[in-house]
Amino acid sequence: MAMFTQERVMITVVAICFWGILPGANIGRAQTAPIPAAKYDRLEKDDLVRRNSVRNLRSCRSSECRQMLLEALNDPFWLVRREAISSLGLKGDYHLEEVPPSMGNYDPVLVPIFIRMLADPDDVVWDAAVRALVSIGEPALDALFNAAEDANAFVRQGAIRAYLEIRGKGVCPEWRRPNAQELEILRRGFSDRNIHVRRTTISYIPNCYDEPRLIDQLRRFSEFQDPRIRNAAQGKIDSVLTVLDNAIAQSEKITDPDLIKSFVHELRPRFDTMMTPTKSGDTRLYERIYRRALESSHPEIRRMAAESICKKIGTGSLDGLASSVIGYAIISPDPLVRQPVAVAAAAGRQNVLLERLAFDSDVEVRRNALTGLLTYLAELLPASREALQANMEKLNRGVADPELWLLDAIDKIPDSYSDEKITGMLWRIAGRRENPEKLRILAVKKLDIADPESRTRLIQIRSELNIPENLKQAIDAKLNP
Repeated sequence: MAMFTQERVMITVVAICFWGILPGANIGRAQTAPIPAAKYDRLEKDDLVRRNSVRNLRSCRSSECRQMLLEALNDPFWLVRREAISSLGLKGDYHLEEVPPSMGNYDPVLVPIFIRMLADPDDVVWDAAVRALVSIGEPALDALFNAAEDANAFVRQGAIRAYLEIRGKGVCPEWRRPNAQELEILRRGFSDRNIHVRRTTISYIPNCYDEPRLIDQLRRFSEFQDPRIRNAAQGKIDSVLTVLDNAIAQSEKITDPDLIKSFVHELRPRFDTMMTPTKSGDTRLYERIYRRALESSHPEIRRMAAESICKKIGTGSLDGLASSVIGYAIISPDPLVRQPVAVAAAAGRQNVLLERLAFDSDVEVRRNALTGLLTYLAELLPASREALQANMEKLNRGVADPELWLLDAIDKIPDSYSDEKITGMLWRIAGRRENPEKLRILAVKKLDIADPESRTRLIQIRSELNIPENLKQAIDAKLNP
């Protein structure tokens, strides 16, 4: 056993000796030895050789390397200038004694140098200078703010972009109002005489800015004749809406009632200012946000969305988006969503909507809808106004039975009464399958079939499958008196 151990020791010693003389045996030690810095020579004729030498300077921290990188910023070849900016911007941690604490390890001299490089005619170099300034961060903001008024449009464009990127870095943790300096730089960008500066300003607005005037300005830009401005504005509006959509989705994870109240408090003004699509915008994102809010597990968010919809109903003009989101609201299982919609529909004389809500499962929704319909009919039928107003008083005190009150109200309409609004209401009531059979038959009897559209509608109702026999006979008697 001892001899075996001695043999193993001898073999190990011999292997170590051989390893020491093998080629490449000192690779590990060679990697830790200092690498001599590559020399940048501007007189070198080969562009790629100069580019590679500048790239190799990234790992160097000496003042000599720094001086060579600064010299390379004036190289005639654009790739060399870009590499120099990247090396200085990404590795700008030269350990100088007089670096302000707010600058971290960055050389403050680099900020004005990078701003000067924004005037470079090459787009790639310009972009590298912007990225370098963004990597410096907040210490560069004041210089960028001043550069936003430079005489050179490229400098203004790059300074505004870098400024806004720094202020909106990462995902905004919460909505916030822009400060005075941010509003001023936005004003400069929006009013700049150069279209590219304006487009860049619009495109890089942080999505977390909560400023109604800003949204209004984006809406105006989205109607510009120039497609570059119009598309940038619409794209930014969609980005801000996406943040809103994601915030509502994330609210499902909130369980603290106080946090939900705070969230709704922040959400309400954004709904009021943003949820009106521009003429050139797509309404699908708006519909998705409304639907998500109406289907939220938090009643506060559902009510807030319903109130926003009520404001649209109150305008009296329902566009495609309003019609879609109202459709989501009236089928909501939450009566607290449907109730304000019924009140708003009654106030806005939206009788088509009231006709659907009159048969709602919630008594308050029915009462508000029926009151609105009786008020509407009282305005159209002066001869029956007193009787209808008396019925409204009874309705407010009694049972909100839609069949009872609508049968009585429609019965007060003279036969074949020639009025466009009355006629439209009657054929909608007659055609709605969910309505009671007696109500549909009475509506058919009151219709004015001299109106071609009413006659066509009756024929369509007559051709429905499973139509009640009594209704079919009433339609036949009306069409063929």
